[in-house]
Amino acid sequence: MEKGYVKPTKLGANSVDFESPAGVEYEGRISSIWLYRESVPKKISYYALSVLTLGFFTLMCYWIEELYIFMNLVKATVEDATIVVVVGEDKSIEILPMGGNRSLGEVRFDYRKFGFIYSAEQRIFVPIQFDLSKLSCKEIHTNYAEGLSTEAAEHNLEYYGKNVTEIEVKSWHKLLVEEILNPFYIFQFFSFIVWYLASYLGFALVVATFTGISVALTLIQTRSFLQSLQKMAKLDLEVNIFRNGNLTLPIKVNSANLAPGDIMEVPESKVMPCDAILINGLCIMNESMLTGESIPVVKNSLPVSSNKYNAAEDKQYTLYAGTTCIQSRANANTRVLALVTNTAFMTLKGGLVRSMLFPRKSDFKFYTDALKFIGILAILSFIGLAIDFKTFVLDGYWVLFVQGSQLITITVPPSLPACLSVGITYGLNMLKKKNIFCISPNKIIEAGRIKIMCFDKTGTLTEEGLDLYGVRNVFFDKNTKQLCFRKACEDMRKYANIIADAKSKRAASGLPAENGLSREEVLLNIMATCHSLTLVDNQIYGDPLDIKMFEATESKLIEKTPETEPLFGRSEAMVKTTVGADEAHGQAIETHIVRRFEFTSKLQRMSAIVKTSAEEGIYRLHIKGAPEKIRELCKAKSIPDNYAEILSKYTNQGLRVLACATKVLKDITEDEALTQERADLEVEFEFIGFLILQNKLKDITTSIIDKLLDATVRPIMVTGDNALTAISVARQCEIINPSYQVMLGTLRDDASAPGGKRVAWEDLEFPVDAAEMSQHLSKIEFDDAVSEEGRNSAKSNASQQEVTYERLPTVAEQNMNRFSLNRDILTNENEDEISLAMTGAAFSFLVKRAKEENDPQAQRLLGKVLEKALVYARMSPDEKALLVKSLRDHHNVMVGMCGDGANDCAALKAANVGISLSEAEASVAAPFTSKTPNISCVVDLFIYGRAALATSIQTFKFMALYSIIEFVSSVSTYYINVYYQNNAYYYIDGALVLLLSFTMSFADAYPKLTIYQPTDRLLSSPIVMSVFGLGLIQGFFQVYGLFYVMNASWYQACPADMLRNTNAACQENTAIFMLSICQYVAVALAVNIGKPFRVQFWQNGWFLAALISLTACNFWFILTNSSWALNMMSLADMPTEFKTFAVIISVVNTVITLAWEWLIVPLVCQVIAKPSSRDGGYIRIKQH
Repeated sequence: MEKGYVKPTKLGANSVDFESPAGVEYEGRISSIWLYRESVPKKISYYALSVLTLGFFTLMCYWIEELYIFMNLVKATVEDATIVVVVGEDKSIEILPMGGNRSLGEVRFDYRKFGFIYSAEQRIFVPIQFDLSKLSCKEIHTNYAEGLSTEAAEHNLEYYGKNVTEIEVKSWHKLLVEEILNPFYIFQFFSFIVWYLASYLGFALVVATFTGISVALTLIQTRSFLQSLQKMAKLDLEVNIFRNGNLTLPIKVNSANLAPGDIMEVPESKVMPCDAILINGLCIMNESMLTGESIPVVKNSLPVSSNKYNAAEDKQYTLYAGTTCIQSRANANTRVLALVTNTAFMTLKGGLVRSMLFPRKSDFKFYTDALKFIGILAILSFIGLAIDFKTFVLDGYWVLFVQGSQLITITVPPSLPACLSVGITYGLNMLKKKNIFCISPNKIIEAGRIKIMCFDKTGTLTEEGLDLYGVRNVFFDKNTKQLCFRKACEDMRKYANIIADAKSKRAASGLPAENGLSREEVLLNIMATCHSLTLVDNQIYGDPLDIKMFEATESKLIEKTPETEPLFGRSEAMVKTTVGADEAHGQAIETHIVRRFEFTSKLQRMSAIVKTSAEEGIYRLHIKGAPEKIRELCKAKSIPDNYAEILSKYTNQGLRVLACATKVLKDITEDEALTQERADLEVEFEFIGFLILQNKLKDITTSIIDKLLDATVRPIMVTGDNALTAISVARQCEIINPSYQVMLGTLRDDASAPGGKRVAWEDLEFPVDAAEMSQHLSKIEFDDAVSEEGRNSAKSNASQQEVTYERLPTVAEQNMNRFSLNRDILTNENEDEISLAMTGAAFSFLVKRAKEENDPQAQRLLGKVLEKALVYARMSPDEKALLVKSLRDHHNVMVGMCGDGANDCAALKAANVGISLSEAEASVAAPFTSKTPNISCVVDLFIYGRAALATSIQTFKFMALYSIIEFVSSVSTYYINVYYQNNAYYYIDGALVLLLSFTMSFADAYPKLTIYQPTDRLLSSPIVMSVFGLGLIQGFFQVYGLFYVMNASWYQACPADMLRNTNAACQENTAIFMLSICQYVAVALAVNIGKPFRVQFWQNGWFLAALISLTACNFWFILTNSSWALNMMSLADMPTEFKTFAVIISVVNTVITLAWEWLIVPLVCQVIAKPSSRDGGYIRIKQH
């Protein structure tokens, strides 16, 4: 349980404790809950203020929730509260109605599709969810296998709600209202009114048109997204359920009326309408909609065991809403049944929909700094208003309001959003040409700041499938009297010869066949039977690894059907293997698969109980899995001495290795084989050999990783695969420097450590562990005086302690002192030459110790790991997401994630920028989807992301400078009572500013990813120095030009009757106009960003054409004597002396402007930049 807290000055002091829902993601995390009721006196004052302010106060309360609460609500108790205020961890505030049946004492509310109900007993709000975590699998069968009673079903339906995931597709009218109530659109509306009053309709229409187009596109995109989400979420079908203990008579109901606790028949060839536990039978499910995994998944019925049910770990028994049942199977005359556990938005699919409905708020500094910058410009406008106050007030307060408001709209440009969107849209169009598609446009500029990029391994860095590289079984060498590994057999067709050769040698030596099958035959049998494969329309489905393994045996899989049930008995399936069969075994060895224990990421293994025709009446338990796990389960005497050496040989080549073992189940009946606990069975195995599989790197992977490293982007591998394999692949693709030593952090039991566990570090280049140490000690010749007891004691103590002795003779002696295994990783002196790797279990343990238990040493170690670790292996989906969040929090940088959609959805959502290589619907979790199935999309996204961010920065700077230039012009002309004619504003705002801001956004990205990265800090010293320095330069030249004119011998002051007249052709406003129009072109050229993010400005044809044409127009206005042109702009015909002065001063102004931006600012930034600066300083300076 967690308690929320918000400062009492904001919301009062009436918070209520609450319990968070299980598995809640960021979108549903709550910081605090507050209770209120409406106050009539406050309501009256609220409406009065709204009327007096013509609705503006209502808008203020709409924008600021705390103000609405203060003006309308008073704090309340649970008994009389009608309003609940929820503060999310993202600092959002939502005001919600309190629901529930008060007459029955029920108080509840819904927050972001989560239901909460008040527990009077605990005096907290608890989540409304169907919790089975406290029950064992056996208790679930006992309590729920016969279904709900009618009364219980009605109660559950009312309590948990209907099974519907309806998404409201808002009407166009409602969407429009919500969009235009944005503060910036309200400001634009205010600007349109001001421009109308100032007879400036032309520009108002131009900006209104662009704004209208922008709003329309946003509404279309929003409504299209909601419609797609509605289509994805909505499900309506008829299902069969069983109630009142009658499992023979189905009741047909609509899926909306399914209640948690119901027993339903799994609908074959249809979509599952809810999450459910499979009670009996077997299902083959297509889960691509949720996981992106296109390979069907086999689901087995929940075992009747004493193990607690864990929804996160027992996925092999769980059917998920939105997945499709390809095929279901059960015994004859039996239906495939499932227990409904989660409905509506509490399902896994509902959670995915919920996360898309309530996306994480962006913490990108560009947006927050942009608002602050606009605030600074707004303050500047009020300074100008104060300067011109006396001038405005002479013409009355109405003129003061109109002209003062116009000055505000000049300083804070309403056209800024439209101009910024041009660069983003252009970048997205460029990405489309690279087959990269985006559902969240603003994410493209965030991609320009990614500094850490996480990659899934299989299907992302490597090819999707696995190939069988070979097998290595063990045999007893009669010469050395030891178990040894055979040479690798890379062709399974030759394996039959090995089996035959082994049999002949055994026969020649007079040794009997062990239990009927040789080790070579057992390994083949394991490959043929220890899997979760199934048949659908005579086609094999299952894990690609299992398929490759099975196909290599050339066996035939036969599954039980109602017709063949008598031949199978209680077995699940039968396998016929011809390889290795002889006259003694018939044409084929028949093996019945009696029972399967599915693979789980927690156990890292799977096993199967089998009975073969070659061993009459004998049951075997075959097992395969991670070598480090299988080794723990095997008898020590069955492990060859060079086990670790052989394993390292293959894993260091990037090969996937599975260990295989077997066990004869002696004196066991079929009933016992079917009912005994897995944990009781999976002990004391005989090691048989290794299966070696190859997962090749994609051709382009290494070159892309090199480009990222060259650009100082840190690549990290995050995989569910074996640590040794992951590290080897990381070396191959150069994520890990081939010359570096790798230390792997694993989780080990330690009774002396807090929590009974600790993170231990292993040298993977020279692996040595306690098991090897024991074997080493077994070879030591003890002195005869040493007793047997003392000898055993020495061995026992050695096997339990941390390894501190010198390495075994088989290890390279020259490296023996490189890293001491008993030394703390935090104090290692040679850390610059070491890369770290970590397992998922160790990482999650470390995060828990550091963050939840506030262990200082764990916090330091976690910091070291997050800074240096490049490989994270055996990571579950939740652990991948935890890593991404931890990297973001620790480094305070942007983190990206690239995956193929299989088990990567959580991490893709947690990253600042996620890139999916899958086209499945789950790719909606990522803002970007690439149709090119390799990681080349990452470099393309970074290149165009940096270009888009640079474009946004230059556009913002240009629009800020446009505001400052026009602000200085307006304040100057207002101060001396001369105004521009509206056509002059049209030329400046329309022809100059919009044309320049749009065309400068059309520059292509620089084709190479470099070590430079644009800053996202608009308020960083380089940007502030640039903008305000350029602003002062332009202001100086305008004021200097005005003083020059007013002190010239030919100066003629504006006649008194023409003052404050927009049609007055005076020398003062003419001088300011002619000098300022060249400044817009100068600053546009100065702030234009080229290499290393975009091509140079002369390569942008549109911008170059705009520069040349507008410069020509500007000088034509300065030099022309055309009465038509001068009258159109209400400009005075200036003497030749001024025209010469204007040309010279414009050239000088431009030169100084370019020198300031291109030379002085970078030079100053290089001097003051600190290597540890996190924002990287000026955008032209290398990121440190």
